[in-house]
Amino acid sequence: MGRFFLTATLYQLPPPRGKSQRGAPRKKGPLIGSPKTLATPSPAWHPHPQEAGAFIQSWVGIWHSVLPGRPLRIVVVWRPHRADSTTSTGKKAFGRLKPLEAFFSTDVSLSPHAMLETYEDRWAMEIALRDGHAYYGRAQDHCRKFAHIVGANTLRLLMAAARTLWFIVTSEQHADVALQRFRPWYRHKVAPSQFDMA
Repeated sequence: MGRFFLTATLYQLPPPRGKSQRGAPRKKGPLIGSPKTLATPSPAWHPHPQEAGAFIQSWVGIWHSVLPGRPLRIVVVWRPHRADSTTSTGKKAFGRLKPLEAFFSTDVSLSPHAMLETYEDRWAMEIALRDGHAYYGRAQDHCRKFAHIVGANTLRLLMAAARTLWFIVTSEQHADVALQRFRPWYRHKVAPSQFDMA
């Protein structure tokens, strides 16, 4: 699952190779278009199952510039009533509603409704991905080799253990340690995090 660029180009699946065809087989079929160009009134749009005033449309094609040869299912959510909205008004659980959004999945058998429900749970893994890029060395930098990642993570584990031991000793000596007073956004947590200890 992931986001599909609104200006990205989608192609149909390549046609089957004919018996008398010479040369290499085709890698992509005819051009379908991009979600930004396809967001026009047409009978292909269906009402959104959970959101009033929004419409969805789904295609199966190939995002040749990113995943060549891999069939994808694209689901586009179109909100015509928000097309003229330029301010950040309106509330949503995780961010502002946008006039046009597109999502893709490598599982072509998923229905559009199942894809939208699955993508709503993306925030459960968003923090892990962010920490992986920021702290675990999972990024595209040339200096982040396997040996560097092992060394950095080993140092991180030692520092985390030292911070935890320091916090245990300090909290036993001083019973009035209340980190939640300085970090009010961590009140929903049962125990302080490593950032609190740091």
